[in-house]
Amino acid sequence: MESAFTFLGGLGLFLLGMTLMTDGLKLSAGQLLGKLLEHATRTRLKALCSGFLITTLVQSSSAVTVAIIGLINAGVLSFRQALWVIFGTNVGTTMTGWIVALVGFKFRIETFALPMIGAGVLLYLTGSQTRRAGLGHAIAGFGLLFLGLSFLQEAFAGQAQTLQLPTGVGLSAVLMQVLIGILMTILMQSSSAALAITLTAASGGMLTIEGAAAMIIGLNVGTTVTALLAAINATSNGKRAAMAHLAFNLVTALAALLMLPWLLTVLLQMQHLLLDAPGMATTLALFHTAFNLLGVMLMWPISDRLANWLLARFHSHDDDLARPRFIDDNIATVTSLAIPAAELEIHRLGRHVVRAWLDTLDAEHLPASGSSRGSAACLALSQQIASFLIRTSRQSQSAADADSLARLLQIKRRYDGMTGLLATMSDFQPGQAGESALLETARRLLQRSQPGQDERPPLPEEVREFDVLYAARRLALMMQAARGEVDVLAMEDLLNHLSALHQAVLKAADAISLMRADEGEASSLTMPVAAEDAAR
Repeated sequence: MESAFTFLGGLGLFLLGMTLMTDGLKLSAGQLLGKLLEHATRTRLKALCSGFLITTLVQSSSAVTVAIIGLINAGVLSFRQALWVIFGTNVGTTMTGWIVALVGFKFRIETFALPMIGAGVLLYLTGSQTRRAGLGHAIAGFGLLFLGLSFLQEAFAGQAQTLQLPTGVGLSAVLMQVLIGILMTILMQSSSAALAITLTAASGGMLTIEGAAAMIIGLNVGTTVTALLAAINATSNGKRAAMAHLAFNLVTALAALLMLPWLLTVLLQMQHLLLDAPGMATTLALFHTAFNLLGVMLMWPISDRLANWLLARFHSHDDDLARPRFIDDNIATVTSLAIPAAELEIHRLGRHVVRAWLDTLDAEHLPASGSSRGSAACLALSQQIASFLIRTSRQSQSAADADSLARLLQIKRRYDGMTGLLATMSDFQPGQAGESALLETARRLLQRSQPGQDERPPLPEEVREFDVLYAARRLALMMQAARGEVDVLAMEDLLNHLSALHQAVLKAADAISLMRADEGEASSLTMPVAAEDAAR
């Protein structure tokens, strides 16, 4: 019973350490992650090395995959480039085994784990909301990871005679060992933790080297389950990345199983030539790296066909306005990547909302059903953006990231207001507005307020000119009604339409101004919109 409690506590510390380490590295190196991926993926080999090196640095293939998806969505990386980064991340995950084998089994862990925890906490406390806090997280996480590994070793010590895991080299035994590896990864949601347990159990005599190797193959396959689950509500590119990850790991696992006895024999002979007494953990870490490199070689001649096949699929979401194109729950976990993705999605929302208003002004009569469908689609997309921003705000972030999130929320609020106003325009007929200068000015300002337009956004004096035209038209309508020249009810309807148009133009101009304004600069367009918001 004591060993069971020690095992659970060690596993908990290992998982907590891995989480803190990964979160800290993402916070301190998130922007560097994107820049490296953007500039070091020109060729297959460079992309492969980038995936390997960055995964080794961040110790999280899922974080790198999320970064890849964000860069594909943003158009920075082509899917063919990204494919080889994904393959590189699979090789990069094998470095966890080397860390455990070379450090966890070669040194007295407590001598450096506890100082690392202390140093990491000190950095975190003295560097709140800075990259130093992220680095402190990572260092403390490393310490907890090794401390957990120490408890796992203690739990497995002397248990080889009382607890036996499936052994043997027959087909049924090997398949059972592979299945155990898959289940361990799924249950723990961490292939690194499952790998640490496997190496520790093998070093404690509870597994043969063949059984441990088969379990490691299962760990590789198990990571694909997590990726596939994460891809259920992902963008199209997220689904393609998950399928590429699945293809690589299945091909690699099949090849490793077929070559298992011969591959282990070759690796053991190599080690005996180079080392006096190679440990089992070192042999297994080498095996993990070797069969992933074998997978790279197998994928090299078929990667183009795989890319073509994946690019021909998963298109339905991109053509549906109500479904996000640039954001999903996976990207939300890396703040430095989530913010640019959210900005692209909000720009997309803004283009559709502004386009809907321009269609309203250009049509003689906009059908109520068409207007309501457009409003509902924009509202659905906006709600998903809001959920994404909420989840992103719960992640560790710097002060600059927090400011960027606040700015995006302001911009999104403008477009939400425009969407709500659009619903009141279902029976608006431009021909009855009676003032062409007002409508032409509104069209011009809306066209220049579309995100992605190369034209300069509306200037404050142009918005004030529009205010003057609106006020003049409103006064003229009320005077006509007072003289009996216009029906009072008709005047009320038209004034409501023009008021909605006036607010929409101001919100659109303010949103594009917020997008393009330098950090810290307040736009003079904000005040009229704030006044309109207060009046509603």
